[in-house]
Amino acid sequence: MNDKPKSNSVVTSKWDDDAQRLIINVIGAGEVHFCPSRAAQICRDYAEIHGWTQRLSNAAAIPKDKVTGAAATAAQKYEAIVRLRDHYESGTDDWDLTARPRGPQFDQWTVRAVAALKSIDYAAALQMALDSAQAKKATVVDVVNVWGRVKAVGDKAAELRAAASGISLEQVNEYAAELGIVSE
Repeated sequence: MNDKPKSNSVVTSKWDDDAQRLIINVIGAGEVHFCPSRAAQICRDYAEIHGWTQRLSNAAAIPKDKVTGAAATAAQKYEAIVRLRDHYESGTDDWDLTARPRGPQFDQWTVRAVAALKSIDYAAALQMALDSAQAKKATVVDVVNVWGRVKAVGDKAAELRAAASGISLEQVNEYAAELGIVSE
């Protein structure tokens, strides 16, 4: 909600928790009060679908890299949406996933590498990791970390990361030269 208007805002909104209503203020014209509970269920269902579509799609609005100026790749945008989807589907009541400390995370590139090497989709590879973790009485983080140590998987993960980064080999070599480090 946009409680604090930007300097060029004409419309602001806030949620009134007590009254369970949305208050939209059109500066210079007045306030509009909206009670979602009065809307037909089909309209409320559509609003939820619209809201989720907007929220998940907004995750792909990734700013350009400050160092290289490169725009986010399709894979990075996809990954941001998947990350947000996984966050909500975990059952959390946290709306914002960026401002919260998080526990150990598994390397999603490793899961992508397994998927690519086995010619399956990401969801199937992730399910393999979950099944393996359950069978071994381990965490999915542990399983994926071990997978990442398998040379073929590690090499494929590095290849996928490089392809998705949008950074050219010339840029890598240029930065390596600046650092005085020989790049392979």
